[in-house]
Amino acid sequence: MTLFAGAGWNTEGLAGVRVEPLEHLGRLELDVYHIFGIFIPRHLWILRKILGKAIVVSPLGQLMAYHLERKATRKSLYLRLVKPLLRRVEWFHVFSGREERSVKEHLGNNVLTFEAALGVFPIPAVVAQAEQIVENYNVGLDLLFLGRNDVYQKGIDVLLEGYALARKDGANARLTIAGQPWGDSERYIRSLVERYGLSDKVRVLGAVDEEMKWRLMAGADYLAFLSRWDGPPRPVREAIAVGTPVIVSAETNMGGLVEEYEAGLQVQLTPEKVANAIARASANGGLWRRHREGVIRLRERLEWSRVARDYIQGYEQVLALNR
Repeated sequence: MTLFAGAGWNTEGLAGVRVEPLEHLGRLELDVYHIFGIFIPRHLWILRKILGKAIVVSPLGQLMAYHLERKATRKSLYLRLVKPLLRRVEWFHVFSGREERSVKEHLGNNVLTFEAALGVFPIPAVVAQAEQIVENYNVGLDLLFLGRNDVYQKGIDVLLEGYALARKDGANARLTIAGQPWGDSERYIRSLVERYGLSDKVRVLGAVDEEMKWRLMAGADYLAFLSRWDGPPRPVREAIAVGTPVIVSAETNMGGLVEEYEAGLQVQLTPEKVANAIARASANGGLWRRHREGVIRLRERLEWSRVARDYIQGYEQVLALNR
């Protein structure tokens, strides 16, 4: 495999991968070209350069409704300009059926797709620690959001309102929000916490180091991650790596897998649905234990050796129709 990328990339942990500068694109004869992201003008320059070859494009959730609604005028104009180019691509890689529908909605039902997830990278010491906390669920529910504090994309506003409703209805749950601030997110999150009367129930930690990140992940009962679009979130995959169940939106592009493997709860992006999920989880220790078993199964499914086979099968389909 050849990765064409700018300066700063490395292949640590990836066997059989070499990095080439973008300027070398076109000098090597490759079987399949896979481009990630469509709202990056440089990627579309690359796409134009290799038209006529076997190409796969990953939209990375960028054709999903909530993404297009943000800065809608600018994105609508951009899509109008690039759709003729994108419609010359036969194959798209998607992370879920939800994303596939968004691709076909904008580019037509004739496009071909294959589905493949992103894998997890277990951290042995942390995983070993997590295996020892099976009985962690006792009195009350410990919820965690951990990731970039982009309030809109990551659905932190919906999480806080849903959590407030669940508390109002008697749910015994605590919430920690950690991660790098994004814009004025810290001020906005604290204003929401005060508005909902949650100052003594919600911890806002800000950025944390790697050791603290994994400690928070392993110690939580559930990671709550309610992205409006994503492809798919690394914190969700890190939670799965340490065996922590998750509460996710379908728009994370991981909700279907979470539901299939009973690794947590998939919820709609409304405060009421989020509140209902928190109430269910906080009232039922048996549900948490079932999700704890399911997340271990999902972790096995998302081992990179298995995920890689999904991509290879997809590429084989692409090549079969391009011979």
